[in-house]
Amino acid sequence: MKEVKKINIDGQEYTVSLDRFDEDIDIENGASYHGFYITVTAEGFDVIARKYDYENSVSVQQGIMLEDKEKIEIMRAIARELFATETLELLTSGGSLPYQKV
Repeated sequence: MKEVKKINIDGQEYTVSLDRFDEDIDIENGASYHGFYITVTAEGFDVIARKYDYENSVSVQQGIMLEDKEKIEIMRAIARELFATETLELLTSGGSLPYQKV
């Protein structure tokens, strides 16, 4: 079930699509994944992220790099409004951990 919201940040309107996922994998102590796939779009802004129900952070999959400070702050404001969290994790291409907290 997809839900679309409009959020205004600093005079710019962002379209946020939330697509609920509930995946239960039950293979010998299986895992369960529940949360939202998030797509945020606006002129010059196209971000794909994920928010798991049991985590207090939003995981950005694509659309923001570590040096994109302005985009990070915009996404942080969206996460705060939608999920009451300011913690973001960016998917990285190197290092021992796949995500870096920002």
